Amino acid sequence: MAKSGDFLVFNIEDACLAVVLEQVDRVVRAASLHAIPGSPHTVLGYLNLDGVPVPVISLRRKLAMEDKEMDVTDEIIILRREQALFGLLVDEVDDVKHVDSIAPISEISEIKHISGTLALKDGVVLVHDIAHFLNAKEEMDLALALIRSLKE
Repeated sequence: MAKSGDFLVFNIEDACLAVVLEQVDRVVRAASLHAIPGSPHTVLGYLNLDGVPVPVISLRRKLAMEDKEMDVTDEIIILRREQALFGLLVDEVDDVKHVDSIAPISEISEIKHISGTLALKDGVVLVHDIAHFLNAKEEMDLALALIRSLKE
């Protein structure tokens, strides 16, 4: 399934990754996060963005990379999925790239949140599918934990 479009390319350590640009709401500098007790391990907490609690996911944890302390140079990509917002903590946002097609990942791949690869002059970029960052149970656990957290 080849598809063309614009992608926001970003980095975590030496990994070059991307998301579909039309899913990006905005990019903000990393800021202090509020804890969400009982949320999935990949959720770092939530960011208060204009009065809206936005859960922030650690791609480092999702990709089984070593955790690191949040740095002032880190950025949070705010993504829109249906009516909800969530953030991805990344080391650095690189650029917007237009590509004519993406190479799909094998359907037998266990990594459901990666939908394909982009071949750029700098190398291969993994494209993340935001619809699959959290499975149904993780989404439910996060929703309940966030509600409890906001009531406290």
